[in-house]
Amino acid sequence: MKHFYSRAECSGALLLAVYRGKAAEGMDFKDRQARAIVAVGIPFPNIGDIAIKGKMEYNDRYSREKNILGGHEWLKIQAYRALNQAVGRCVRHKDDWGAVLLVDSRLAEQDARQNLPTWVKGALERNSNPTFESLQDFFKRMSLEDK
Repeated sequence: MKHFYSRAECSGALLLAVYRGKAAEGMDFKDRQARAIVAVGIPFPNIGDIAIKGKMEYNDRYSREKNILGGHEWLKIQAYRALNQAVGRCVRHKDDWGAVLLVDSRLAEQDARQNLPTWVKGALERNSNPTFESLQDFFKRMSLEDK
């Protein structure tokens, strides 16, 4: 990671990671260390996993009694929590910036978008179909503002 951080700061670097992996917990990508995130898919937990299946069944059984989310709603929340955490690796504070590319056709639906942070929803409404040229323009404009 030290090598990645040093390369990202000076000339740029590419880091590939999976949702909920090591890059999701305890890693800090500040400012120039993460100028773009390409999030592919919505990372729903594996419903074949016995622990996930058990949690969903528990939630379904006790959702009304204990005022907790039903199993499928809980599963959806877990998926969007991981997606939002990945997106948050790019823009860490109000003066930070980066491109966030969400690659999943389900995010075109309003129901899916309601689970995204407010600032992401606003950005999607303004630029829901970015082109290579619009990304280049964005990076040029933001790089000039940085200087």
